[in-house]
Amino acid sequence: MEVAEAHSRTQAVEAINSKKHVVLRCDLTIEEESEIKRLAGEREVLLLGPRCSFSIVGDLRFGSWNALPPGPVGLVGTTTSGLRGLSVLLAPVGIRHVLYVGARDLSQRIAGSSTIQALRFLNEDPKVEVIGVVGLTPATTVERKIMEAVNTLDKPCFFCMPDHLPSRRISQTLLETAGKMASALNHQLPNETAAKKIVERESAELAYGQRHIRGLYTGRFLCAEAQVVLEKRGKTPYSNVPLKPRNRLADPHSSRGHALVDMSAAEFTGEQELLMDPAPLASRMIKESSDLGLAVIVFDLELGRGGHPNPATIIGEAIRKAKQTVEDTGGYLSVIGTVLGTDGDTPSRTSQEKKLAECGAVIVPSPTRAIELALQIVGTA
Repeated sequence: MEVAEAHSRTQAVEAINSKKHVVLRCDLTIEEESEIKRLAGEREVLLLGPRCSFSIVGDLRFGSWNALPPGPVGLVGTTTSGLRGLSVLLAPVGIRHVLYVGARDLSQRIAGSSTIQALRFLNEDPKVEVIGVVGLTPATTVERKIMEAVNTLDKPCFFCMPDHLPSRRISQTLLETAGKMASALNHQLPNETAAKKIVERESAELAYGQRHIRGLYTGRFLCAEAQVVLEKRGKTPYSNVPLKPRNRLADPHSSRGHALVDMSAAEFTGEQELLMDPAPLASRMIKESSDLGLAVIVFDLELGRGGHPNPATIIGEAIRKAKQTVEDTGGYLSVIGTVLGTDGDTPSRTSQEKKLAECGAVIVPSPTRAIELALQIVGTA
């Protein structure tokens, strides 16, 4: 299996013409992406990207990868946050491939070109026993093409699409998708944190009027998942990346009601990535604490190669300040977090979880469980 890392369109074309799989690290226009993926399809090679910042191809690692143990799982998706979230949940099972095909691959213009090629690639690998697809729902014509490709596979394939109606094959949350994939391999994932005592403790000191949830996420996909969970409980989630246009925040820098914010958006990070610099997330956490209606902050923290050497220190200090601000007004702030990484990463997941817990955060294994826990806390206040 030959894989070339390309930093330009020219390099990618040369590699494709040489029948090599390509990890494209640079950006392209959508016209260039359509053209180059059509060429890859004709040559029957895999093209990952553009701007492929996290992929694992067998023993090869690209971008800000996590240290995941080898195993029978193959993943493909249009979202790095979703792929990281699902691969970390499935780490106890073991990961063979994590294939990021670019954020626009399921658009009508690209029509799932790399996703379909990736499904074939995973199906042909004898070490892959179950396949997962992560992304938001495409147009009907594109979805039909993807499902036609899935129906030709010899292996079970499951989808995580928060904005799609659930079915046997399609789930709306990472946690449910991971459970289905593990079950297909007769594998039982570790039990989630028992919630009852946490809810009782975290809700006991909330003051009258504290009822709002604020979610701060490192990726659009995780933010979308949280919106769906809130809507299913009858809540209205406002966001800078809303699933429903009417729920868009008028100002992404100012929250209202239950607000779920994609902190990876350019208006917060500029050219920097939260993985390298979590300061924007920390600043927003402190800012949110000035709202007297705030009850719970939910957040996730990404780990990965090349990332910040100790992000929990920065976020932990923000948690302390935010909690103190709320306590000074006679209230209590519950903070629920998830660390998306493994103990093989540097820093390790366990070390980061410990530091966050020491600062007063409740740490749970998945973003899905975090937002569900937040709902339970405000529901019993």
